[in-house]
Formats: sequence, C-alpha cells, structure tokens
Amino acid sequence: MFLDFHGHSRKKNTFLYGPNYPLSNSEYYKSRVFPRLIEKIDPKFRYYSCSFTISEDKKTTARAVMLNQLKIPYSYTIESSIGLFYNPIVMKTLQC
Repeated sequence: MFLDFHGHSRKKNTFLYGPNYPLSNSEYYKSRVFPRLIEKIDPKFRYYSCSFTISEDKKTTARAVMLNQLKIPYSYTIESSIGLFYNPIVMKTLQC
C-alpha cells in the first residue's frame, strides 16, 4: 500500500483518490475496502467524496506512478480539508 497525504482548500472533510480498476478486475472491490473501513471509524471521512479515476493530466501524480510503473495495487492520495468540516447529522438537526 502507498499513501500520499495532502491538504485540500476547497472540498470539505477527508476523502481519497484511489486506483482506477475496471469493474471486471478483481482489484476493483478490494481497492475500495480501505476507504470504507476509514469511513466506519472516522466521521470526518466521506467515502462518497472519494474518486477512483486517474485522468490524463494526473498520470504523473505519485499514486498513478506507484500504481502503473511500480505496480503497487493500492495507491492512494488522502486529502484532508484545511479547516472545513461538514457533518450531515448536525446540519439535518439545524434545519429542523
């Protein structure tokens, strides 16, 4: 497993960018277990903010190089918000 940590100034909470496997690849579901586990233990982590694609302009990022050139199957960039946190439970309570 390879982890690259970054701060994010626009999106809220913590999320990750993961490897892009086609649905037919056995690694497709396996690569999504790690972020699901984080979501279970950390309320600031949002699985549905995660992205599992690598666009052409991201081919030189650390996770893409580790995945494609060094063949490390679980390469992630973990992004954490710099000061912004969205808690849907608190927001729902405030709207009532």
